[in-house]
Amino acid sequence: MTPLPIWFGSREQPLAGFLHRPNGEPVGGVLICPPFGYEAGCSHRTLRTIADRLAALGHLVLRFDYEGTGASSGGGTEADLLPGWQASVRTGLAELRRLGVRRPALVGLRLGAALAVAASRDDPDLGPIALWAPVTSGRRYWRELRAQAAITPAGVPGDGSLNVVGHYVSAATVRAIKTWDPLAGARPDATVVLVQSPGWRDVGETADELAAAGLRPALLELEGTSAVLERDAEMVDVPARLVERLCDWVHDSTVASLIEGSSPSADPVRLLDAGLIQEEIVSISPRGLYGVLTQPVGLPSSAGVILLNNGVAPAAGPGRAWVEFARALALEGVTSLRLDFSGIGDSPDARRRRVRREEAVPRSAGAELLAAADFLRRRGVQTVTAVGLCSGAHISVRTAAYGDGVDTVFAINPPLYYLRDQGIGPWQRWLWALTAFPMSKKPVRAAAHRLPERVWTWLDRLGLFPSPARYLRRAARRGTQVQLVFSSDDPGLYDLRVRADSAVRRLVGEGQAALLIVDGMDHSMFDLGRRAEVLDALRKVCGAEPTHEVDDESATA
Repeated sequence: MTPLPIWFGSREQPLAGFLHRPNGEPVGGVLICPPFGYEAGCSHRTLRTIADRLAALGHLVLRFDYEGTGASSGGGTEADLLPGWQASVRTGLAELRRLGVRRPALVGLRLGAALAVAASRDDPDLGPIALWAPVTSGRRYWRELRAQAAITPAGVPGDGSLNVVGHYVSAATVRAIKTWDPLAGARPDATVVLVQSPGWRDVGETADELAAAGLRPALLELEGTSAVLERDAEMVDVPARLVERLCDWVHDSTVASLIEGSSPSADPVRLLDAGLIQEEIVSISPRGLYGVLTQPVGLPSSAGVILLNNGVAPAAGPGRAWVEFARALALEGVTSLRLDFSGIGDSPDARRRRVRREEAVPRSAGAELLAAADFLRRRGVQTVTAVGLCSGAHISVRTAAYGDGVDTVFAINPPLYYLRDQGIGPWQRWLWALTAFPMSKKPVRAAAHRLPERVWTWLDRLGLFPSPARYLRRAARRGTQVQLVFSSDDPGLYDLRVRADSAVRRLVGEGQAALLIVDGMDHSMFDLGRRAEVLDALRKVCGAEPTHEVDDESATA
């Protein structure tokens, strides 16, 4: 059964979640507590798979985002996030009880496992608790976050706060984490399993620390933790054996204890930011794609923006950027739709097959973007801007070149080359198709970059290897303006200059395309200052007024 997206908790500060329902009467309920930041993105598919399997075993399962993370309310910039995260777990447990589960179980990964232990202190009526690679020391976890911030552009600003791979952590939150003892007051009578992988960091200490806190966990030691948490999300394979054993333990340890409950909230709309904006959970036909519509309250909204997946990142965007963009634009009268393509994030897989690794560019992407544009127009939007980063930017440009329905494209660091078929426009050019995979490798690409531009021009004219300028030219002829936004050292910009420098110069000079270089920006916009500059550039494209000073240096290729 397709997960049901819901709002729950207070109407003033709602949390976003997905309810995985069994086919029959539930035998129990499970709250899944995710990790934070980069680890949350890497583990998204795995946690969804756990929820699906538990639902198949007969459990009512709630996946959710903590306050200030994902699609939930909160800006993520609150003074101290830790109490809000702990309250979010209690709110999730209360929701399961409202739905009829008296003794909900918990499955927590990393920070989520620590929050699950904390929730058990004051709640003696919980079911089994699965702790997967749990955080057991606040100070050690702070060191991990600081290490991640150290490799993030502008990650350690010097004021005590951290930018952890695009996620802001305030100085107050940092101080709270450093002094936090997640295991203090743990209930010794809790039914607990420790899920660990051989060789995982601190694996030898974790069981001893749990025992010292009074817990007597069962142990599941299986491979898979590193594969989930230490790879980019596109490369993560769901560890099937670990997932199966974890779910079986939860199921076997559950004692059925249902009470009469209510139905999930059927209202898809919540008001945020003191009632100034509203967010609505929507389904985009015909494939039932998951989306969140963000609109101003009480203001006319003729401009609309579609925010697309980058790689396999869910609809919240890189470092939650799309949530930030959507809510900021709504305050200035712009409607936004955050969208998951088929099989990515929380949308169903149109191919109806079981997958372990997600694909960043589904073949249906072009048609799904146009369906989303049509959805916005039926909601009263007159002009539609497609916004994408990396693969989402490529999809936007290519769709604008061969399809009708998008007025403007705002393409951030697009790789205008070597991406697979997305179901719109020609694809089976034999040289292009045969060389797409080899050309994605650095040594081959470096050799190809030594070819002069005139060689690429002739390959394009022969229809063997299309030039990036071809997409821009076709989009302009169809009436779509393309705004390219590149970081100064992005590989996509370098490739554009090698293969189509003169052609792109002409297009920019003729006003058929625009190009903005944001100096110092990283590929995924994890640098929060540079991200703000990109948002202001998007404001200008949408006709809104920027609130940050932007260096308007626009460069040609």
